[in-house]
Amino acid sequence: MTPELVLPIGGAPPVSRPMLLSFAGQLFGQVCGVPLPPVALDGGLDADGGRLDGGLVDGGFGCALLSYTNNGFVRFTEPFGDARERALLNVSNLGAALLDDGGLEVRSLADGKLRLFTPLEGAVHPRGVASAVDARPWFLSAVPDAGVSLWRVEWEDAGQVTRVREGLDASVSLLALDERGNAWVSGGGVVGYLEVDDAGRAGEPRWSPATAPLTDTLATGGGFAFGGATQFVASAPDAGLIPAVGWLDDAGQPLRVQERFSLVSQQRAFVFYRQCPSPLMSCGAEDDELWLRQLELATGNVLDDARLSPPFRDARVVEASLLELSGYPPGVMSLIQLHRDGGAAAYLQLSVGSAGDLTCPLPEQSDVAGAAIGAGYLWVYGNRDGGPYALEAYPLTGVPLSGSAWPLADGVAGQRRAR
Repeated sequence: MTPELVLPIGGAPPVSRPMLLSFAGQLFGQVCGVPLPPVALDGGLDADGGRLDGGLVDGGFGCALLSYTNNGFVRFTEPFGDARERALLNVSNLGAALLDDGGLEVRSLADGKLRLFTPLEGAVHPRGVASAVDARPWFLSAVPDAGVSLWRVEWEDAGQVTRVREGLDASVSLLALDERGNAWVSGGGVVGYLEVDDAGRAGEPRWSPATAPLTDTLATGGGFAFGGATQFVASAPDAGLIPAVGWLDDAGQPLRVQERFSLVSQQRAFVFYRQCPSPLMSCGAEDDELWLRQLELATGNVLDDARLSPPFRDARVVEASLLELSGYPPGVMSLIQLHRDGGAAAYLQLSVGSAGDLTCPLPEQSDVAGAAIGAGYLWVYGNRDGGPYALEAYPLTGVPLSGSAWPLADGVAGQRRAR
């Protein structure tokens, strides 16, 4: 694959993911290692009481919210003005939502400037925030000695918060909204479903026991929730208990399920995992092969397994999206990064079941730190041979990206809402 655009923006990747999000044909992201403005020093007062110039000192480095159009035009780069990294949550019509120390920021999609700040009491998990269809942020907050509550931010009312439901199980921290606007929550051993009425109040949660999660993931689609890559729960009250998903190899050893990625179509879920290439043996994680497993929502049964990488290359998924193929079951497009003594390599893989795969390598020595898929493009933030970071845009002409159910790791544009 050859990039259509290469933008040498420099900087450094943040720790949190997602790093980049595509929304309404534009790219938004957080980049760190951005020089901050010099800081003026206090030079004290002169004999007449006037203030002396103390000079300037280097402002150090921080992070910034940036945005580009699909044709490479920079819309804005707005530094946060401090050294703290935020957690980029989602992008919606309200703005770009970021989780900062003690609060939820919403920044303008026009210039990146702060539009709304809502202080958050208690602990909030980045995957405990969702954007409803009306763009209102919803979030779960755990307050010591007060339990967990579900809240909604009223952006028309200067960011005031409304409690949607209190007294939730103390373990829940993850939130997902289904196609009808109802809420799923999950924690260490439970998954809960809350129906939301026209007034915006949630009814009594319906709890289901859940096998211990392997990942901090919660996705929903087709009337089901998929928690921790181990448990399916149906929204229908009479659906019954669905057996837990097993993640053991032929030797009874645990498979390494990849964090963050649980994609859900109307009938299937897709999970990436790693396993030793030698049956009935164990090996280091860097020697594993990368696999993609398809599971049936209603039963948890394994429908298909597909190998995505060679062994001994420390393969990991950077970004992935569901595909809608007429006459075929849903497929998956995944951006895979390899590392080994020979250097870095990355490629885009299109998988439909266990056959019909198409592999498209990125330029040699590509080392991808973050990516976004949407609006007909794959955006990549990476470098080559340890050089400076750049943004690259790869056209996905003719690739049938899905926009329904839960087609990306945190839903469309990170909104954690099924469609």
